[in-house]
Amino acid sequence: MGFLVGHVENEHRYTRAEQLRAWDSMAALRPKLDAIAASAANSGIEKWLEPAVVWQRRFSRPIIINEFGVLKAAAPRDSRLRWLSAVTAFANEHCWGWAHWELAQGFGLVNDNTAMPDAGVLRALLDPR
Repeated sequence: MGFLVGHVENEHRYTRAEQLRAWDSMAALRPKLDAIAASAANSGIEKWLEPAVVWQRRFSRPIIINEFGVLKAAAPRDSRLRWLSAVTAFANEHCWGWAHWELAQGFGLVNDNTAMPDAGVLRALLDPR
């Protein structure tokens, strides 16, 4: 993991402090992300992803939701878990593949204190609803 973090920082020349400042600036998005999470709990996901369902039926092609997630610095934990659960449940219901995005633990798959997978995030991803 250290190699990957160093690689990304060196490739783009972002320091860890610059990354953290960017994440902090996303705090202003929290109300919007809360609204998204709340609407996801009220079938918002279906509304947003229905065009993909229509496309899939029309063209008989598989779909994968690639590299999705929620930065833990940008949304409250319960909102993140509800949204992750709603997206994976929708994907599973439609036989879509999916891949959770996790780079340098910014998306919360791994607990920063224990370096172990976060059980709540795993439940949201692997046993939605």
